[in-house]
Amino acid sequence: MFRKINTIRLRQRAAFRVTKGKNMKKLIIEARLNEWAGREENPNVPFTADEIARDTQACHAAGASVVHYHARTPEGGPDFTPENFAQSIRQIRRDSKILIHLTLGNNIDGEPPEKRMRHIEELCKDPSLKPDFATVEVGTLVADLYDAKKREYLTKDTVFINRTSAVEYYLKKMRALGVKPYLGSWSVGTTRQMVTFHDMGWLEEPVYMTYALTNAPIVTGHPANWHGLQAHFGFVPDDLKLEWTTSAVNGNLLAYAEQVIRLGGHISIGLGDYPYPELGQPTNSDLIAEVVRMAKAAGREVATAADAATMLLPPGLAPH
Repeated sequence: MFRKINTIRLRQRAAFRVTKGKNMKKLIIEARLNEWAGREENPNVPFTADEIARDTQACHAAGASVVHYHARTPEGGPDFTPENFAQSIRQIRRDSKILIHLTLGNNIDGEPPEKRMRHIEELCKDPSLKPDFATVEVGTLVADLYDAKKREYLTKDTVFINRTSAVEYYLKKMRALGVKPYLGSWSVGTTRQMVTFHDMGWLEEPVYMTYALTNAPIVTGHPANWHGLQAHFGFVPDDLKLEWTTSAVNGNLLAYAEQVIRLGGHISIGLGDYPYPELGQPTNSDLIAEVVRMAKAAGREVATAADAATMLLPPGLAPH
C-alpha cells in the first residue's frame, strides 16, 4: 500500500513539473453563486437580481472570468422567468465583461427539454441578453439524499433525468442560438458519453466540461476529492480539444484546488455548491480571491474574461 501511494504521488509530481510556470495555460475561475443553496449555514448566498449582480461584480473584481447562477425569488425559491434573468443580466453587463453561464430549467422527474430551454430561447431574442454558456448535464443521476448518521435514505425516488434525446435537443438548439454548452459530468460513464457526443458531431471544440463531484447526501456521483476527479482522466482521448473545470457539490474544493491548478484544469467554485464553514461565513468573492492566491503561488496566471472567451468560445461566437 505504501509503495502504491508513493507511486501515485510521484505521478502527480511529474504532472506538476510538466505544467509548472510560464507553460501553463491561464486559469479560468467560475463563480457559482447560489444554485439551490439556502442561507441557514451562510447568509451570503445571493437570491435577488440586485444581490446576484453585486456579488458578480465582487467576484469579477476578485478574479472570476465566468459567473454561473440560478434566478431566485427574494425568499430563495426558483424563478426561471426570462424577466428575472434579464434583470440580473442587464445589471451584470452594465458593469463588467464577465462571461455569463446560465442554468436550464428544473430537471427533477424529467421536465420536457423545450420547457427547460424556454428562458434561454427568450433571452437570445435580444443580443444584449444572450448568455455565453448554458448548462447541459450528461447522463441520468439518482439524486436521493442519504443520512450517514441514521444509515438511511431521506428520499428514495429522486432522479435527475437526462435522456440522450434531450441532450441532443439542447446541444443542437444551443448551436442554433449561438450559446456555448457547458457540459456537466457526474461519473466516468457520463464522461464517456460526452466523448460519443463529440464523435457524433454534436459538440464543437473546444469542448467545455465540468467534472461535477459530489459528497453526501448525494452519493451516486464521484466523491468531491482528488481521487474522484482523477478517475475521469483516463477516459478522454488525447486528441479531443477539451477545457475542463471541476466543481464540488457538498465538498470543499479548496482542499484539492492546488492539484487542479497545477495540472492545467480550471476551477468552478461558490456558495451555491458548499457554504465553506471551515472559513467561517465567506462570501463568493472571498473564495475567488483564495483561488487566485493559490494560482499565484503555483505560478499560473489567472484568465480575464477576454482570455476566457478566447479559450472557450469558437471563432464567431463573440462575447457580449
